[in-house]
Amino acid sequence: SVLKLGDQITPNKLELSTMENIRDVMVHGDAQTKEVHVLFNSKLMGDVNIDLFDMTGRKVFERKCSKLSEKFEEQLVFPQKEGMYIARISLGGAVFTSKFIMH
Repeated sequence: SVLKLGDQITPNKLELSTMENIRDVMVHGDAQTKEVHVLFNSKLMGDVNIDLFDMTGRKVFERKCSKLSEKFEEQLVFPQKEGMYIARISLGGAVFTSKFIMH
């Protein structure tokens, strides 16, 4: 699956109405440890899909997790080189897209 630059970067109406359901999002990449940390708060519970894309829009990682409390924290092993990536986090119809840097 390919995420083209410009696609899904601007929120659609569903995302605008549900974006406040995903707050305080932090995505941090560390190229030395090959890890990406994803943290956010949300009252929504259930399956969380985390998709990571390179800047060409190619999906380079995907993970499905369960969210059982208000605070969500996940550590991903992400063996990509340094550079800029896009994280797409979806939970219960809410979608949050964020750029992050592996450094």
